[in-house]
Amino acid sequence: MNRTNKVLSLEELLLPKVPSGLPDYELTEEEKQAAIIDAQAKKKAKVQYDLERQSEWQWEQVMAELPWKPSQLLTFATWKLATEQFHFDIDAENHAAVKALSLYFSGSEKFASAGKGFSLKKGLMICGDVGRGKTTLMKLFRCNPHKTYTLINCRSVADEFAVSGESVLMRYTNPIKTIPQPATFLQSEIGICFDDFGVEELKKSYGNTVNVLGEIIMNRYDSGLPHNFTHITTNHTAEEIEAKYSERVRSRMREMFNMIVLGGPDRRC
Repeated sequence: MNRTNKVLSLEELLLPKVPSGLPDYELTEEEKQAAIIDAQAKKKAKVQYDLERQSEWQWEQVMAELPWKPSQLLTFATWKLATEQFHFDIDAENHAAVKALSLYFSGSEKFASAGKGFSLKKGLMICGDVGRGKTTLMKLFRCNPHKTYTLINCRSVADEFAVSGESVLMRYTNPIKTIPQPATFLQSEIGICFDDFGVEELKKSYGNTVNVLGEIIMNRYDSGLPHNFTHITTNHTAEEIEAKYSERVRSRMREMFNMIVLGGPDRRC
């Protein structure tokens, strides 16, 4: 293209005249190939976007058909095992626990018959030795139609308190607000599973030593928050929990939780 050194006036810049008879610009073979590749990439991105939106719409239709049956939730959990590379197998050692969780997280009234004192109004306390799959199992069911939740490591909560102080206790007293979406089964408030309850250490903030998770459990109990917004996983026995947190905390936990024990071998070996 020929370049001119003519200086244009303001009017010519703002209102340029469109020249007539613009020439045809023929592309080279390399330019044609590049244009094709660019067009294909854009089309692929659009198709992928459309598929994702279609999938999201389909999920929303499924969510609208709540409540799910326990068998549907178990199918969903089994699919997650296969697609998200969880290191966990459903077998004779944990089948009863997995079935109980399928009943609970689908909101089935049959859950009450799965164990002594079991209730959908309570949260879950998943107990067992190290490596039995407690954390993995709660990750597997965290997106569910009964009460979706997020997992938070207790050691991280205690460390956060050491930095930020009392505001952390208040933050973990309340349910988590979220935008309704398929990932939360269209719920606007979700619960918390405090993972590895009992491994955290006492922490100081402004000179005060605080048993952080014990305080959070008491706060969630005293605030009137429905118990099914709170779950824990722990390696500790009831006696060890009482020794670490106090008899009062253990008493509240009896009211708050359905206790499910995971046995079997160490699955990390």
